[in-house]
Order: sequence, then C-alpha cells, then structure tokens
Amino acid sequence: MIVHFIKDPAVMWESFLKGNEIQIAWVPNNLSEYITKQNNSPTLKKELSEKYSFTFIPEFGFVYLELNLKHPAIAIDKNPEVNRRNKLLRCAIRNAYNWALRNEKIYSGIGTPFPGVIPPFLQSYDKKISSDSIIRDVNSASRMLQRYRAFQDFPVIEYSDTLSLGAKQDFALFRSWLTKAGYPKDKVVFKGFTNFADFWQAKQEGKLMISSVAWSLDYPDAENIFQLFYSKNIGTSNSSAYQSLEFDHIFEQSQTSINLNERIKLYQKLNTLLIEDCALISGLVRNRAYLWHKNITLYPNKEFMGNFLKYIDIF
Repeated sequence: MIVHFIKDPAVMWESFLKGNEIQIAWVPNNLSEYITKQNNSPTLKKELSEKYSFTFIPEFGFVYLELNLKHPAIAIDKNPEVNRRNKLLRCAIRNAYNWALRNEKIYSGIGTPFPGVIPPFLQSYDKKISSDSIIRDVNSASRMLQRYRAFQDFPVIEYSDTLSLGAKQDFALFRSWLTKAGYPKDKVVFKGFTNFADFWQAKQEGKLMISSVAWSLDYPDAENIFQLFYSKNIGTSNSSAYQSLEFDHIFEQSQTSINLNERIKLYQKLNTLLIEDCALISGLVRNRAYLWHKNITLYPNKEFMGNFLKYIDIF
C-alpha cells in the first residue's frame, strides 16, 4: 500500500477524483457546493454520496483569533485607564465578529461555534454557558467604539495570516464586520506571509496584532488549552502574552486537583475569565467531510487521536 501526503487541498482533490491515485480525501473548504444538510445534519450531495463512501468528523481542536496582549492598542496594561480603554477595543472587535457567517461562508455551515476555549467534545464543556461572546452584536460593538473614540483616535488594526485565498476571504469578512460597526475601513489592514513558517515565527515573537490560528489538542483535557494562557508560559506556548494573577492561581489549583468534578469547575472558571477579559475571539470546531473509494473497506476511528489507516483494506 502506498500512502500519499499532499499538502495542497486542490491537488489532493484532483488526485482523488482520478480514481487511480489517492483513495482517501476530504472536501476542501472552497468546494462547499458539494455539502448540503438533511434533517439539520450535514451530508454530501447526490453526485458524490452515490459514488463514494463518506463520513463527517470534527477536528480535535478549534480555530480562533489570537490577540497580542502586549500590543499597545489592545494590551492588558498596568495603568487602569489604559487598561479599560484597551479592553473596550478588544470587546468591541469581539462583539463585531460574526462566527455564524464565518461558519457559513468558510466552513460550509457545518462547523460548531462555541464560547470560550473549551470545545463541546471535552468533558469539561459547560452546556449552560452563555453564547453571548460568539453572537454578533453590532449595536454593542458600535457603542463601545464610540466610547473608545471619545478617548483617542482609532489605531490601525492589523490582521495577520498566510497569503492564501481562504485567509484573504477571512480578512475581507473581518474588515466588513468592523466597518459596519463604525471602524474606518482604511484602518483595518491585512499583513500576509508567503509561508506558514514565517507567519508562525512572527506570531511567536509577538510581532503581530491579531492572528487567525488553530489549536489541535495533544490530549483530551482542557489543561492542554489553558496552558496557552498561563503567564509562566509567556515566551513559549503563551504567545498571546495573557497575564492574570487570578487565572494563574486557578490554573495552578487545577494542576493539583485529583477530583474530576472540582477540576471541571476550575476549568469552567478559567474559561469565564478569558471571556470576561476579551482575551481572544473564539471559537469554532471545524467538521470535515472525508471520502474514500468504494473499493476500500474503511472503518473511520472517531476516537481522540484516531486515524484512518488502523482499519483499512483495499480490494
């Protein structure tokens, strides 16, 4: 058996359709016309569903916008007045953001938006958590921006990502949502990178203001997410430079707790703190449509860190 690894989604898709090259593929985001909904559940349109076997599997991670909390315009600052003003801008950006439309336009409407950073597939997810932080509220965003403008002029908001078509589409949506809330269009700019390595290095070095990123969990526990915001990890995994004494204290409590229910409550407190601080704009779990040819016996493994190749036969 030959396993092909193809980085470019368009090349992968063309290879899959040939029928004699790669035999397992996923539907690229720009081919959302192949995906539809039946009884409110995602499925493939007839031309694909009759020809290939398929399944929809959520990723074990999520996408979000990372805010550089050392950037002067949005930083968590020791000066109370500056800190209030910066938080006002962060929260205005978040309230202007439209997760529902990004899900529809970029992810074929089959992603799962959720508040904060605990995805729905984790045990510590709070089913009763308010969804306010992921619902676009343009009126609230506009009021916040007006209050901010009373203090000082609007700064340039720099949105960074790689120079891909999808990234440019993301930015166009981002800018349109901010301008509809009253932000000057010429002050919302895109900073693109020719490759992911350069983008990631700039982000880790704190050179970017707002970055479109994704996080894949290493293990199925929210600790793997919250360590991204622990102040002692600034310079390593905490690339947003988030700092909060209260957050650190609760995170350290969760590290030593051996009671599952207590640890879940601590995780949910941490999630609430990040939402209240407008520390990031989050988030959405992507779902992907995986297809394979009919001559393959494949039993997709949906468990955490599962893979396709474990259960496969070709005839």
